[in-house]
Amino acid sequence: MEPIVIAGGCYFEACEAPYWRALYGSGGRAAQALIGRGPVTLHTYFPRARKGELYPFVAAGIDIRAADSASALAFAYFHPLSDPVLAPLRSDIPRLPAIRAEGDAVLRFGFLEGEAIVCGRRVVYDPQSVGEFEPFGRNGSSAQELAVVLNAHELRAASGQDDLDAAARSLLESGAEVVVAKSGVQGAFVHTRGRSSAWVPAFWSDSVFKIGTGDVFSAAFTYAWAHLGRDPVEAAHAASRSVSQYAASRLLPLPPAWDGPAQGRAIGARSGGLVHLVGSTARLADRWLCEEAAWRIQQLGVRVRRLNDLSGGLPADGAFLVFADQIEPVALDELARRVSAGRVVVISETDAASPEGVLRTGDFTTALYWVCWISSTESAADASGGPPERNAERRG
Repeated sequence: MEPIVIAGGCYFEACEAPYWRALYGSGGRAAQALIGRGPVTLHTYFPRARKGELYPFVAAGIDIRAADSASALAFAYFHPLSDPVLAPLRSDIPRLPAIRAEGDAVLRFGFLEGEAIVCGRRVVYDPQSVGEFEPFGRNGSSAQELAVVLNAHELRAASGQDDLDAAARSLLESGAEVVVAKSGVQGAFVHTRGRSSAWVPAFWSDSVFKIGTGDVFSAAFTYAWAHLGRDPVEAAHAASRSVSQYAASRLLPLPPAWDGPAQGRAIGARSGGLVHLVGSTARLADRWLCEEAAWRIQQLGVRVRRLNDLSGGLPADGAFLVFADQIEPVALDELARRVSAGRVVVISETDAASPEGVLRTGDFTTALYWVCWISSTESAADASGGPPERNAERRG
């Protein structure tokens, strides 16, 4: 059986809330995700003196081919949606000779230390651009059939066009067979040459660990489309379900039923919604938390409004994110009483009980995803898009 060939970085990762320490990176995570799906070969960079730390990959059956690098790279996050700190600094990372890889089914990620020149029958390209988008073939890479998987920001940068449909068409015209545009909480749009675009939903997770979800999506899509030869829309559905399962558990490899029936409900959200923030601004820490939540929600493609007065009429649209540790319990009870069930998400690090009809978690990222999913769904009670349990209390 031909191996799935992956070219991507192996980087250390650290996060404080929730606590996370791991050696993954895009290439490492994708390779680990596909253990048990047949042979996997990983091409990467890693310091010669520390290659013993790659033993878990070898022990899992991954054929790892690591070119020597100057130092190990690490990403540090405060929370999974925060901007990571890279060590060493990007300016201090020497540019290394290109890695070369070829195979029948190939997944190519962008690198920090260098680049991968790949050749394959079916190739998936996930550029993970930080600055300028690098076209797939600029470095000499080639593919009989190419799928480009990227987020909306990368797609606009790649094409120079704001309209995502037009941007995707430009990539198709430049040689790609498939373009998958990931759109955060709204799911993804699959553009295939000669066909109309198709929307693929995100799937609800009872908790959301965001670090590496893009890597998992690309790995699952590569397995389904490039390795198994499935239709690109079907492959994207499988990839979206895989993201939901990984985000909820943080576990790899992907479970055996990863491409079977969805474990969570599809989120019926094709466009951004509206979130009302409820919390205190009395202390600096409170204001910072509210501002951080507002900024990250906007990055997820959802509008945000501060709701400072709960005594008057409440908005009939959108969803509510409540920082319960900043307001009086009686105020939360009153809000829950006046808002329809399923529209209120409570974030709290205490064990206090929540009113009926609200969703509660102690995890910041999970709370933001829940409230964005709910707000972006036409109706919070819509069975196609809402949470699995309406009167549920979750602890992150």
